Amino acid sequence: MYNCILLSDFLGSCFCFAKRLTISLCLLLFIGCEQQMSPNTITSISGSPFASLWYVYVPDLQETRATLIFQHGEYDNDKVHGLPHFVEHLAVRNANKHRSKAIAPHDGAWTTRLATYYSSSSTIPEEALANVLRHTQALKLHYDEIIAEREIVKREYEFRVRDEQARDIWTNTGAFIFQDERMRRDPLGTPQSIAAFKPPMAILSHRKTHQLRKGHLILLTPERWARARELVNTAWARASTQQHDMSQQPWSPPQQFTLPFTNGQLHQEITVPTIATSRFYLSQRTRVNSDVDVNKFEALILLASDFLQDRSAYGMVGALYYDDYQINTLDLNLEMISASDLLLTLNAKTSSETSLGDAKRTVLQFLDNLQFLDMPEPEFARIKGQLLARLRNGSDKLNSADYVFKALVGRLPVPDTDQILAAIEALTQDDLRNLFSQMVTSSRRATVFIRAE
Repeated sequence: MYNCILLSDFLGSCFCFAKRLTISLCLLLFIGCEQQMSPNTITSISGSPFASLWYVYVPDLQETRATLIFQHGEYDNDKVHGLPHFVEHLAVRNANKHRSKAIAPHDGAWTTRLATYYSSSSTIPEEALANVLRHTQALKLHYDEIIAEREIVKREYEFRVRDEQARDIWTNTGAFIFQDERMRRDPLGTPQSIAAFKPPMAILSHRKTHQLRKGHLILLTPERWARARELVNTAWARASTQQHDMSQQPWSPPQQFTLPFTNGQLHQEITVPTIATSRFYLSQRTRVNSDVDVNKFEALILLASDFLQDRSAYGMVGALYYDDYQINTLDLNLEMISASDLLLTLNAKTSSETSLGDAKRTVLQFLDNLQFLDMPEPEFARIKGQLLARLRNGSDKLNSADYVFKALVGRLPVPDTDQILAAIEALTQDDLRNLFSQMVTSSRRATVFIRAE
């Protein structure tokens, strides 16, 4: 619908005329979508020719940042393992051939299990938009260029393997936690699968997955909407002429993915001679009640995470430090990975062999006792008050654009930041206890000891 393939001069000119007329009508409809935009608030733009368009007016921003997301990653790949990541490399290489200058420091591309996305920042808004949309252009790479990019992917894999000596541990952990072959696969691929990449399969995959109509565009810019709308319309019109014609191909948005779930536990140990500090690692997936309002659930996650990381005697971090287990550093993260799954990860570095067992025992006992949480109300109010202050005015101030990006990349419901803050204020200890109870009764837990030799 938005691509032109010249079968002959006559047919090509007729087709392109019809296509330009279709694009013009679509963009005229888009131009009619006048809305009032508040500064620093993300707005979903209706009538956009993209799968979705999100606009943030940031008056004091020095440059425009455009991010284009395709909800297609290793999870959706039914071809050679790692193909979406290879296609991302080819899209970047192809885009750079049609740029007036080399890739900018603020440009990036990434492939995850659930998405592939591209971003670009520039003081010139037209340049930022053109740079990300250029990744949808039909691949016009020579065979030798594609093979050369395959070698780059191979070297990237070799670097990652050399850098991560406990790779098998993480592979086993992912297989156990996710219980899904597609979710546990590394988007990078394997040496065998990388060697099997063929130019025709990569070109076809790019053609199917990198269509403008499938892209979700997030635009952060100091430009007001009237000007930004013109820029988006112009960028779309130019980019659409550089695509393969896929207008006759049926397409529907990807569905929210689901994972199988059964309770279980796994423990692994490995000795790595090149590290100086032993580590204890925990990964726990919890099946939660997905009927809870998305804003309240996000509020629960934020408060639960702050509670776990609190250094008082009531928090897990506090319990580890106060018991003097010689924990050097402790990283903890709690996040949604699907509409019905919560993932807790913890990485603790210790300075002695016995600290590994002590840290594991304390962490597991703490998690199992969370369902009986009963702290003094002043302490609960303190933790909640610190969280609200930080989210409203501090370094972790809620950014609605970040939430939209996370939701699109993870195929999650999009929360509303204002409603999240209101939900935090209304949370009680009973709400936390209910969440923690699910983490105890419905969990899949993997622990790892990485011993320093």
